[in-house]
Amino acid sequence: MTYEVKKLRLFQPLFYSPDGDKCGDEMTRFTTRVNKRTMHPHTEDYLTEPVFCGSASANGTEQIPAGTYAFIQGTSCKPQEVIAAAEQLWLECVWEEYEPVNEILYLRKLDHGDETIFQLFREIKAIP
Repeated sequence: MTYEVKKLRLFQPLFYSPDGDKCGDEMTRFTTRVNKRTMHPHTEDYLTEPVFCGSASANGTEQIPAGTYAFIQGTSCKPQEVIAAAEQLWLECVWEEYEPVNEILYLRKLDHGDETIFQLFREIKAIP
């Protein structure tokens, strides 16, 4: 599946709590082992060390911080589709010469009508 990568400016953080009400907005934080020195990345290295951060909550302690992100959205939450999206997100970062801030990717799952969509966020350095 092909995804369109966007550059997104998040002006306020999105907060999550493992104790939050199930509201159809959940976030998991991943670490990626793929960086600009990785010449032949393995599929399993795009999304590693998952940490479930819970559901959206105004009082949450976990967050997707405000910042500039390479961003992708899709409609299939199957693990292989999300990994393929993470790979495409990384390749677009390389192509556009976006510089990632760290090794963290945020996976947000949202209920949208009868389906669940996913969003991937990778923080990048803002270009003035």
